[in-house]
Amino acid sequence: MADIAFDIDKIKKKMLIKYPYFGSTISSVQYQIVGGSHRINTAATDGKIIYVNADFMATLSEDKQVFIMAHEVCHIALNHIQRSKGKNHKLWNIATDGVINQHLKKDGLPMPEGVVDIADAIKLDAEELYQKLLAEKNQQQEQNDGGDQENSQVGHDDHSMWEETTKQKEQGNNKSNLGNQNQSQDTSEKEIFEKNNEEKIKRAEDVMRKINGIRRGLEGQTQAVSFENIGKAKSVTNWKKMLKKALELEDEAWGHKFSDKASGYAARIEDVEYDDKSETEIILDTSGSVSVDLLKNFLRQVKNLLKDSAIKIGTFNSRFNGFVEIKNESDIDHLKIEVGGGTNFDVASSAFTKRKDVNKICFTDGQDSGNAGIKDKRRDIVWISFGNPKFKPDYGKVIYVPKAQLDKVDDNCNELSR
Repeated sequence: MADIAFDIDKIKKKMLIKYPYFGSTISSVQYQIVGGSHRINTAATDGKIIYVNADFMATLSEDKQVFIMAHEVCHIALNHIQRSKGKNHKLWNIATDGVINQHLKKDGLPMPEGVVDIADAIKLDAEELYQKLLAEKNQQQEQNDGGDQENSQVGHDDHSMWEETTKQKEQGNNKSNLGNQNQSQDTSEKEIFEKNNEEKIKRAEDVMRKINGIRRGLEGQTQAVSFENIGKAKSVTNWKKMLKKALELEDEAWGHKFSDKASGYAARIEDVEYDDKSETEIILDTSGSVSVDLLKNFLRQVKNLLKDSAIKIGTFNSRFNGFVEIKNESDIDHLKIEVGGGTNFDVASSAFTKRKDVNKICFTDGQDSGNAGIKDKRRDIVWISFGNPKFKPDYGKVIYVPKAQLDKVDDNCNELSR
């Protein structure tokens, strides 16, 4: 047998992600790898086992390997073997391959060479395409007044076992049916693939809900989140420049230099050094639009300020939730915060001390439709907007951190707890 150039388990995982509606079939079917001398020289299924030739698969890219395996899974899940009873096997094979392949292509999987490729099949179910092919065949026979030599081998895969499998089924010797239990013998391919798309969307939404907690403005509900060890990351900017003595040089620091167009021309702080340790108040946006992962990234960055400043941390969503004094990194790791609900930037602005000698920093994802609507006009707040270059508070300074830069936070994190 040739060296296997593909990983069955990896391909299965990719199929489960892409085709969750076929999950029971993908997980239950047996996969048998055969060598170059086997009579199955590409791929095939008898309804219980998917046979795949290692030499054939070794010629394909990973995405095309997924295409081949998903193709066979679909034959089982869509009951194509059982539905072949009483049909012209060659035409039924073409019809089922044609419909499956167009849906796989629509899902972004590249077609290997030699597969059945009928563009109009995307509009039809297998039964409809079969009837169309049968009518064309009968018309051709009438015109040619001749016979048609049958051959069960169609496209890239081998359907030669299908007729034998259906006969065994009729005789009661084939007790296994791995087709999707949600489907009947009269399965509609279009409906099933649509249900698969709906399932993918549902699962994606479930994942986003888990990441983001309660969505922004969801009836104002919130939930408590406790961090244990969030790890530490390299700074995405020089926080030392942001402390009070640097900001005292406001005209020089902010007046004449700006970021590029990708940053929304947000101002950036110039290189100003100082020696004294200052005090800093930090308020985190914990509204429903801010993911828990983003909050962890915020807090990893806050750890970089500890060596230069005494720190207090507060949180806000539709209300301000108070400050906590931070003495060391462990205090950041064990913060308990409330996430979810709406966003009220005015309560955050009002919560900062009126003392001019205290640095004031607000971390936010900037999801405010471009206008923060702050009534409490504070020129001494530095707003750190992660991911939204259009964030425009009425007063204060804005530092925009692009998503590409933010993504580096996790890459640089040396101890990430999830």
